[in-house]
Amino acid sequence: MEATTAKKVKLAKKRQNQVKHELSTTTLFGTQYDTTSGNLNEVRIRLEALNTLSEKYEMAQIEIEELDDSVDDDQQCDEYIDFKNKLYHAKAVLMQLLGANSNNTSSSPSFSELTKYKTENTMRLPPVEIPKFDCDWQCWTSFIDSFNIVFHNHESLAPVQKFHYLKGYLVGQASDVIRVIIQSHIKSLLDTPKVLIASATNLEKLQHHIMSNVNALRALRQPIESWDAWLVTLICSRLNGATVGEWQLQSNKKELPLFCEVEAFLLNRIAAYQVEEMNVASTIKKKAAGRVYNHKLQEKRPSL
Repeated sequence: MEATTAKKVKLAKKRQNQVKHELSTTTLFGTQYDTTSGNLNEVRIRLEALNTLSEKYEMAQIEIEELDDSVDDDQQCDEYIDFKNKLYHAKAVLMQLLGANSNNTSSSPSFSELTKYKTENTMRLPPVEIPKFDCDWQCWTSFIDSFNIVFHNHESLAPVQKFHYLKGYLVGQASDVIRVIIQSHIKSLLDTPKVLIASATNLEKLQHHIMSNVNALRALRQPIESWDAWLVTLICSRLNGATVGEWQLQSNKKELPLFCEVEAFLLNRIAAYQVEEMNVASTIKKKAAGRVYNHKLQEKRPSL
């Protein structure tokens, strides 16, 4: 395995370990939660965040499998099953907390009761047959309603999984929509506005524009991990001269820089500019206060 590829695999595994650590922290929070506090906001927030954890883990797993041919499929499968079991356990713990506290905090049905009601009613229904969508808009309503019932509203499915199911049910011209979406994100990257004056705000806009399109393309299963060279070149071409110079000094090495490295550089520069701008604002405020004080002092002095 090449050094660059090995580094990417290492970063992907690191992201998976971070997800596992956050999952363990959430489970510990649920088991040690004080049920008498009556504050369920943090419980709800953590429950919603679990869906994001699942997506992050799966995206990292896809990246590892694409980059490393030596991956043991059986081992990866066992690790994934173990992760999902722990994820379901964490969800169950948090949902139980919401159900146990709902009677004391609200007269409305608890989250667990609503989930149970939804599950029971879904189980009574016969299997939903989803037709293929071929861009016949007269069939759109029936198609999207069926797809939402079976896949989109399925809380245990990550967004990337829902997207793959959607692709499987598109045929003919409808399947071309995916291609158009991919092309639109690539065009948006190529049309990235140039930063003329480096500041926290301008660099944040650039970073957000780049990452929103890159993340969308990654979700569309595009080989982002092999695009380091042109993504780094694209970003550098959109930076002002001084910032490019700082990047060149930092990345002075023989190997081609990685996209994640220039992303980290941008985040560091944004943080540095934010601190600098806060210091400037504080200095201006102090000088203004000093002028006001001196002016009042002059007014109080008796005239000769």
